[in-house]
Parts: sequence; structure tokens; C-alpha cells
Amino acid sequence: MSILRWITWSVALVLAACIGLASFKISNQVRAPAIAYATGIVPYGTARGNYADVRYKIKIARNADAPVDKFEQKLAFEAYRAEPLSSNALALLAKAITSPQEAQTRQSLLTLAGQLTRRNALLSSELIKSAAANDDKATFFRWLSRSALTNVELRNAYIGAMASVTAREGAVEALTPIVGQSPKWAPFYWRRVAQLTASLANGAKLRLAIARSPWRQTEVTINDQRLVLALAKSGQFDAARGLVWGLAKLDVSKTNMLVNADFSRQPLLPPFDWELAAVGTLGASIDDIDHSLSISAIGGAMGDAASQLLALSPGQYSVRLKLSAGSPLPRSALSLRLKCAEP
Repeated sequence: MSILRWITWSVALVLAACIGLASFKISNQVRAPAIAYATGIVPYGTARGNYADVRYKIKIARNADAPVDKFEQKLAFEAYRAEPLSSNALALLAKAITSPQEAQTRQSLLTLAGQLTRRNALLSSELIKSAAANDDKATFFRWLSRSALTNVELRNAYIGAMASVTAREGAVEALTPIVGQSPKWAPFYWRRVAQLTASLANGAKLRLAIARSPWRQTEVTINDQRLVLALAKSGQFDAARGLVWGLAKLDVSKTNMLVNADFSRQPLLPPFDWELAAVGTLGASIDDIDHSLSISAIGGAMGDAASQLLALSPGQYSVRLKLSAGSPLPRSALSLRLKCAEP
């Protein structure tokens, strides 16, 4: 073999090895950044940024307040120089800035990095914290919403935080353009709001806000029913009634104070419409074809088969009903009861 051929084959083998290593690095710079970084060959920007990100995430899993160390900062800076659009590198560089004198620089870096991606968990977390510290409710809720959409692992935590902060002043105005767009997490958010007494009043205001133009979310849902019931059970009757009449004009005649008194449709928003029993021993349902309320119960069962919340002024009232049964009923089998919702 001539020297020229030997050199050619040697160069070819070296090139093949380099190409193989480069391919290995490219394929592993996201899945296994530490291994890709250890190869020591370019392209190294993304690998270094991802490696620094993985190192830091392992640390904060043990200690949420862990700072970015100098090695991670060095990796992030090298990654930024090689790949200026590396979101992992930018997030770590911003996180590493802790001096109050550089607060504006840190905020600018976070804001610019946030324009590159909405899927970086560390970046989103820092932007949420920053908005909370600056009392910037619009940015706070916007990034909570984005994080709830993109981070499945922390979605419940983000939605829970959003529901809790709904109780704050100014939350309705900040949340209206976000919830008004019907994000995928909205049903879970409304369910959580209905579980938080402090957030109920603003939750009702927010629901009415997105029912108006330009959002026009006017369809009554199961979560609206949960919200109305929660307001009524917590004694916030005016807010509950305002929400009911803002979402649905319930049918009340001039001569009958009961809503849906003729049982002509299924209940919309209990307890301002019929709230029907559905337990093992007692159940009630409306037959909107025959315009009747059907009650079924086992022997000895007790409880309210159907109830409704009314606002009554002092005075004299009469109640009339037509009753039929498949078999004779004891005299005390069925009764009508009026009780106050408040002490």
C-alpha cells in the first residue's frame, strides 16, 4: 500500500470517527447532555446548556433555594456564546444574577428569553416569581396560563395557584382576557375556584365578565352549577343570585315565585332552580314531557327530595300541588317544608 493511499484511508477513518462522534453528540445533546458534553467536540452549545440545566434541576429537587454555581454559570455562558438562542442557557444566566443593582438587567434578560420559548420550566417559573414580586398581575396570570398548558407535571400546582390568587384585588381584570379565550385548563380552574371560599366572589365576577362581549361564553356548564352552589352554601346569596340571573333568565311568572314550578324542563342552576336528591335511599327526577316530579324512596328514607332557594319578603303565601302515587301513601309520607337559609 502506497503512503498516499495509507494517508487517504487514515484520513477517511478519522473523518468517519469524527462524524460518528458528532452524530452521537447531536442525537444525545437533549436526551443525555452530560454524555454529549463529555465527548468534548463541537457542536457543544446545546449540550452544555442542557447539561447545566440538568445539573441545576437535580440540585433544586433537593433544595428549592439552591443557587446556580460557577460551573453551571460557565457552561451556560459557553452555551450562550455558541448558541445565543439557547433558552436553558439564558434561563440559568438570568437565575445567576442576584445583585439588586442588576435587577433590571435580570428582568430584561428574562423578558427577552420569554419571547424565545414558552416551554422552559425554569424560565417560566422565574417569570412568574418576578411578576408576583412586581405585582404585575397581567404577566403573572399570562405565564401561569402558559405554564399550565405546557408543563403537564406542574399543571395542577399552577392551576391551584391561579385559583387561589383569584381572590386578590385586580385578579378579575387580569384574568378576563386569559380565561376568556377558553384555554384547555379552564374546566379544572373553575372546579378549583368552586372549592375555595375566598375566591368565590371574584370567581362569580370573572364568570360574568367572560359571558359578555367579546368572549360570549354564555353556555351554562357543570362548573357554573358548582360555582353557584358553592356561593349559596357559603352564604354569598347576592353574588350567587347575580351570577344566576347573569347567565340564565330563569322562568318565574308573576303569580308563582318558584322557578320551573311546572317542571317543564331540567334544572339549570340549583339551588335557584330545583336541586334534586340523588342518594342511595332517596332520588328525584323531572319528567319534562309529563311536567312532573318523580320521587322514589325505600321504606324509612328521609330527606329533601327537591328544594329551591327563594328570596321572600314577609307576608302570606299559599302552596298548591297535585299528587299521585302508584300505591296508597301514609299521611306523613310527604311534606312541604320552609326553612331559613340563614340563622
